[in-house]
Amino acid sequence: MSRTHDEVEVNVQLQPGMEPQVQYYARDKVTAVLGHTDRPVLFARVRLDQTGNPAADRPVTARAEIDLNGRVLHAEAHGDTPYEALDLMQDRLQSRLDRQHAHEHRAGRPGPPPCITVVRSALTGGRHDAGAEAGRGPGGRGCAAGVPLRAAPGGRAARPARRAHAGRSGPG
Repeated sequence: MSRTHDEVEVNVQLQPGMEPQVQYYARDKVTAVLGHTDRPVLFARVRLDQTGNPAADRPVTARAEIDLNGRVLHAEAHGDTPYEALDLMQDRLQSRLDRQHAHEHRAGRPGPPPCITVVRSALTGGRHDAGAEAGRGPGGRGCAAGVPLRAAPGGRAARPARRAHAGRSGPG
């Protein structure tokens, strides 16, 4: 059964000894992240643990798992307090959700695979290619008309990858 983010129950597990108000704070943090997606939410879990070592640098760990219609997102963060760990976990979870949305957007885009935009290269005679679309090679043909591009060493402009030519054995 798929539910929207408004209907999902966020399961929060606290280590014994933590204050119960943290449970509501964790639920609010995850619900805020879920408000940024329109995909069905199958489950959402948050677990808070605290190490028993008083010398630990960041003793509280917050872990989250969210299942968005079969795609599980994980986030983990450490903090000095449960509230700090949950804030950091929310940021990481939001980042992973944004990355997932961007990945889905790229996967659904028609056309050739994206490659870097050529600004200055041997393909354009060293001038800016105003006709190139973002993510496409010179003239907007996509990856330099089928020639994959690679970055040159030292941060110079991209150039076409070398190809072996059938029937040619060297210069001449």
